[in-house]
Amino acid sequence: MENRVFLNDLLDLSQATELRSLYEAMDAAARRAGMRETVSQLIATKAHNTPLLIVVEDIHWADDLTFGEVIALVSVVGDQPSILVATSRIEGKTLQQEWLASLRGSPLTTMELQPLRIDEARRLARDLIGEETTNLDAYVERADGNPLFLEQLTHGSMDQPSDLPDTLQGLVLARMDLLATRDRSALRAASVLGQHFSLDSLRFLMNDRTYSCTGLMEHQLVRPEGAGYLFAHALIQEGVYASLLHDRRRALHARAAEWFKDRDLTLHATHLDREDSASAAGAYLAAAQEQARDARFERALQLVSRGLELAPEAESYELNLFQGELLRNLASVPESIVAYQRAITVSQGESDICRALIGVAEGLRLRDRHSELLATLEQAEATAEAQQLKAERARIYQLRGNVHFIRGEEEKKRGACG
Repeated sequence: MENRVFLNDLLDLSQATELRSLYEAMDAAARRAGMRETVSQLIATKAHNTPLLIVVEDIHWADDLTFGEVIALVSVVGDQPSILVATSRIEGKTLQQEWLASLRGSPLTTMELQPLRIDEARRLARDLIGEETTNLDAYVERADGNPLFLEQLTHGSMDQPSDLPDTLQGLVLARMDLLATRDRSALRAASVLGQHFSLDSLRFLMNDRTYSCTGLMEHQLVRPEGAGYLFAHALIQEGVYASLLHDRRRALHARAAEWFKDRDLTLHATHLDREDSASAAGAYLAAAQEQARDARFERALQLVSRGLELAPEAESYELNLFQGELLRNLASVPESIVAYQRAITVSQGESDICRALIGVAEGLRLRDRHSELLATLEQAEATAEAQQLKAERARIYQLRGNVHFIRGEEEKKRGACG
């Protein structure tokens, strides 16, 4: 039963009704520990029957939470007949320092891929082209040992390799020039959707209900992947995206935000962000609230924090308030109190101040700072009574009663509820 809770979380599935209360009763640390233990059991069970090779690609794109989970796999794999292989670019997150601190006796081998030798590059070029050509040496020289560059060169103009640009983005643009106008438009729109995209979303961005990815597949720029399509290489997607003019990029992100509005709130917010839309901060709040409803508080905190980076201070009250709640749920109580105090400074009215004061009091309760808590509640109560805020008054009475109960002040406890 308990493993099902963590499996649902790992697979990003909603918790069944009978499991939800169990999941919500756990704090963030317990959830992370449970997921890691579940992964450990899965690896141990599978490795009992056959040695495992576990591959994590492109770790340079991982956020801090994901990176931490990958590092946690080191000790798990070290206890089993298993090998963990992680790939990373040179830039971005690197593995060396973080992993050295977490090895605990597990062996680590770092392999830095060197450029292809001339003979290796020639063999690869022949395999890619399918025959010996007079241009082969020109491709090999221009690629300078980079297999991706070599692949892109051989897919480009076969007649004039010496005219091809040196950078990967230039190579991608040269290949785009070989596409029909409709396919070029599709490739640009797809780059906005990301490395993986669905045909329906691409057609929506293009406003073309009959488009097919056949041309892009023939030029080996994308390939089928599951129910959608995948760029042949992430750097191709990045190169095409980088080529978009600013106004065109914004327009495509606006269109993508419209597509995801009722399908994926996180992607909706992300595309509004990249559009530079004034609505992005509010969209991040909605996405964070959705994640929190499924008790994914870490992800929700990332979203609300990005919303705060974008929101004007005068419009950041709800974001600060929700950040305070999330931090408290994640046991970061001092930071939670600071977030609620920040909400007070940007509040727009007395009822806003009351809600934020109650948030401060919630944090003070967890820190056993009872005197400060009672003073904060007194301030909040005056506002709640003046504004006739029934729910807030009820919570104030409950918090005050809890303090008096802990202190053994029975008379004050009875008086706390008026």
